[in-house]
Amino acid sequence: MPQTDTDQATPRSGRTPAPVIYPDGLYRWRDLEPRIPYTREGWRYKISKGTAPKPAPGSRHFTAWRGRDILAWLKDPGGYNATEAQIDNDKE
Repeated sequence: MPQTDTDQATPRSGRTPAPVIYPDGLYRWRDLEPRIPYTREGWRYKISKGTAPKPAPGSRHFTAWRGRDILAWLKDPGGYNATEAQIDNDKE
């Protein structure tokens, strides 16, 4: 049975995740957690290996990812290459 936005569980942080990921948005881990099949540490490992999107540059006080990078990764998690994908997105 497909999971709808209303079926998503509230993450451990207690905050409801973003119902939709928009390409122009910035999203924190708690927004992505229900959609990512890894723990936070597993996700960081994939980032370090270049197989998951790197966070957007910004404040040192929090981490956020671009919606377009997350959507590209969700479309093809096994074939995602952070270097290629993010260079293409920076040109837009």
